Amino acid sequence: MRRRRHGSPQSHGRAGGGGRWLGGTDRVLRAMLLSPFVRQRLCGLFSAERVEDLESLKELIEAGSVTPVFDRTYRLSELPEAIRYLRESGARGKVVITM
Repeated sequence: MRRRRHGSPQSHGRAGGGGRWLGGTDRVLRAMLLSPFVRQRLCGLFSAERVEDLESLKELIEAGSVTPVFDRTYRLSELPEAIRYLRESGARGKVVITM
């Protein structure tokens, strides 16, 4: 049995993959093509970042109005326990691994 690799050679290190020309758009196209043949309705979402929105978000973060929610923190030696917690509990925030 072959192990499936994460990512593809075409992804060139980008998070979503999709190859050199399509970026992440290939997932949207596959969803549109597959949608008529499955029970779920598959669709895509496109978004564009606006400088004004990013500046507003930056101001909120710097003012302390937006803060991340940490559910639990584990040491690296406790990694199996952290993974077990994620699988079984449905964490309500980020689970952090410290080194």
